[in-house]
Amino acid sequence: MPKSRDGVFERKDTAGWYVSYVDSDGKRRKRRVQAYTRTQAVAVLESIKTKVQKERILGVKHISDISTADLLARYKKHQRPRVSPTTFVRLEGILRMMGELLPRHLKDVTQAKVADLIATRSETASPGTIQKEMAVLKHALRLAVDWELIHSNPADRAKLPRLPEGRTRYLSPTELKEALMAAPEWMRPPLALAALSNWP
Repeated sequence: MPKSRDGVFERKDTAGWYVSYVDSDGKRRKRRVQAYTRTQAVAVLESIKTKVQKERILGVKHISDISTADLLARYKKHQRPRVSPTTFVRLEGILRMMGELLPRHLKDVTQAKVADLIATRSETASPGTIQKEMAVLKHALRLAVDWELIHSNPADRAKLPRLPEGRTRYLSPTELKEALMAAPEWMRPPLALAALSNWP
């Protein structure tokens, strides 16, 4: 990463301008900004520093007015190169459903709203499906925190429906014999080979 005295820099692996600054909690942050020149990037950084200064003075952090649909669209774009085509198709369906059931604005997505979403989905979806959907939502909201759009993830402590316990099934002697006979010889235990000849 190239050194920068003013907190503005470019990366060798990714096109675009990045800024580095300390947020109101004293943590070093680095992020990509919408800028086409160094001058524009510096202006964006100054705007960020002004916002951070206000947060320190007022003790109130800024919350983005981004819509839930815009966040989900950004998340979909973020995930596209990171998942397989099959997984991406499934992801699109989950995000479409969430866009219909979640509040219009991201800042209105609360723990209570997430609980309502789970309750609504429980009426038609299986526990396994809901767990997969909530994993997507948690990841999207976790990134929203990283992107400084919200302060915390309202889905972190969401109570999910329990998955049904797996059923244990025992093979009958006939089924066990068929399984052993179908297996390669090197997989059959010596005692089982001897026993097979005495089975009906």
